[in-house]
Amino acid sequence: MPGSLNLIIPKHGAKILLAALQREAWPLLLAAGVWAGTLGYFLWPQEPNLFIIVLGLGLALCLAAWPLTRRGAVLFIMAFAGALLAYWQVAHHTPPAWASLNGKSVWLVGQVQSITPQTDDPKRATLTLSPIKLFGVPAAAQPPEVRLGVWVTQLKAITPHSFVAVPIKLLAPSGPQWPGQRDSRLWAWFSPNSTPAYAVGSIESTADGARYFSATHTPWGHAMATLNQWRSIIIASTQTLGQGVPTALLVGEQKAIPASVRSAYQAAGLSHLLAISGMQLTLVGIGVFWLLRWAGASVPGLALRYPLKLYAAVGAMVVVLGYTLLTGAAPSIIRAALMVGLVFVAVLAGRVRGILRAWALANMLILALQPHLAMSAGLQLSAAATLGLALWAQHAPQPKGVLGWAKASLWATILAGAFTAPIAVMHFGLQPALGVLGNVVAIPLMTLATYMAFGALVLWPLGLETLPLAPLEWLSQLTTAWAYFVAGLQPSAPPLLPPSFALVLALMAVCTLILLLGRQYKVVLFLAMVTALGLLAWGAWAPRPILIVTENGQAAWRMQQTPQGPTAQLVWAEDPAAAARLSRRFAPHSLNAPPPPPPGGGAPP
Repeated sequence: MPGSLNLIIPKHGAKILLAALQREAWPLLLAAGVWAGTLGYFLWPQEPNLFIIVLGLGLALCLAAWPLTRRGAVLFIMAFAGALLAYWQVAHHTPPAWASLNGKSVWLVGQVQSITPQTDDPKRATLTLSPIKLFGVPAAAQPPEVRLGVWVTQLKAITPHSFVAVPIKLLAPSGPQWPGQRDSRLWAWFSPNSTPAYAVGSIESTADGARYFSATHTPWGHAMATLNQWRSIIIASTQTLGQGVPTALLVGEQKAIPASVRSAYQAAGLSHLLAISGMQLTLVGIGVFWLLRWAGASVPGLALRYPLKLYAAVGAMVVVLGYTLLTGAAPSIIRAALMVGLVFVAVLAGRVRGILRAWALANMLILALQPHLAMSAGLQLSAAATLGLALWAQHAPQPKGVLGWAKASLWATILAGAFTAPIAVMHFGLQPALGVLGNVVAIPLMTLATYMAFGALVLWPLGLETLPLAPLEWLSQLTTAWAYFVAGLQPSAPPLLPPSFALVLALMAVCTLILLLGRQYKVVLFLAMVTALGLLAWGAWAPRPILIVTENGQAAWRMQQTPQGPTAQLVWAEDPAAAARLSRRFAPHSLNAPPPPPPGGGAPP
């Protein structure tokens, strides 16, 4: 009977899921194997033995010769191959050039692109310098941008676009502290453009700073400098609008967003909307694709003479590439751009149904080039959400009308939230109880805001950017008000969820997918409501931890409540860099112990 809660339709949904997995078994097995092997390599408490990895790969190859175990053998083959690839990447990855300057003072000369007051300390500000010249570091290892915290009193003679010089001291990470410990420096080796540093003297304005950059511009460098300058102009012009949220949508810059707004978005499960991600790039790419096709089809001569789909896809990929570079080309944005590019390739090849193969190929390429990203919560969340939506989208009915699109958005939000919940609990120990409710309203608002932001970028060279900026600010403020409302419905300091709860959430995610494939929408809605009520009850009655110590005793945190939300203050750590990564599991905000004042610049004038 239609609408009944019998088990016939869920069984039908399970059959659809099994058929989809059977049809795309090989690419999914390849991707799952690479994921498992790469994660296993980095999670192993000691440096994995190369002999064991090669031996396991050989045994898996032997098992592949037996037809009954071929698929399982392929999974093991790719797992050991992923571990071997990670081992090779780490062994052959050269340390960054600044590693040899650990503890040494060097001069930094750069052009000021923006001056941003720090919200937590009105006496300090952050300078964004680009381009920069770091003396003592080879040109190939120069980072494209440096952010430097300074006292406001040092900025009397410094203005945007002026050149400054300041002595700084670089702090390279240390090696193993005891025999057999994993070398934590490998994380820094995979991020050569980021290193801790502090100023050891006063920042000074310099009139001849331009001579260090005028003769070093290649065509590519000139293009990147132009994009960086345009980005800085956009940041300076919009960081006072809508509490900094429009700036985050335009170019991915979040420095101007107050801590209270960040906490509200995080409590409401809307933090992903403040970052340029696959959602924004997909909206921009698809929007440009259909706009170019519509413009070409409106001219009969063009529509009959040229392949509009090809030109529209190429134009959309060029725009996505330019937008990626404009937003800073962070690894997460590059991953999203790669996935969008594969989607357009599938469109051109007429293989739109092969989205699971594109997902598997994108993940294998990312892990092959940067295996350390297997430990990244961002990549894991993105991969999980995309996998769930891809499995459902192949059999979801085509939405019709505004109401149909609204329903499809609701089910997609619930499914994406279900697939990402286990990973969020494993990394952070927290899961917003009303995250689905927050996203159902916020995602349509941010979709419109994204198109307004892209319209502003297009009209900016013409001086007409104020036309879309006004509705962009209004939509951003409306989304922020909604985030505050949803956050207010939940406990201000929810307790940590145990890691074992991730297994329960993973099982519920699979059940949600099966129910959606069987079109049991009422059961899905009921399951989402029960889950939200359960998380609210946990947040209301579960005891809050006071002191948290990691399983192996590497670090300890003291939990406390502040106006910005729950915080975890580090009280002891064997490895501060590893402790900073671990602390994300315990609270939205992590407060490390304040470092001692740097010599020569520890007190404000």
